[in-house]
Amino acid sequence: MRLSDLQKREVCVMKIKDLTENEYLELCQNYISRFWSDSENGTTSPSANELAVADELVDRQVIEDYYAGVEFGKEDFFCNL
Repeated sequence: MRLSDLQKREVCVMKIKDLTENEYLELCQNYISRFWSDSENGTTSPSANELAVADELVDRQVIEDYYAGVEFGKEDFFCNL
């Protein structure tokens, strides 16, 4: 029996609690890239070093609140390509 594309998508639906460490890091990177503002240093985007530790810069509850109700699939993350 072969699964349709829709069935495959339904099988792979994940919530934040289901994400791998790399998927969660990528989600945090996307979040800080979208909302970054460092007026003290005059930057409007995070540095590569800040992106590398994005999951340490954003409180988990902030991520959970922002992405509440969002369902993810493996294909939503570059780290899975």
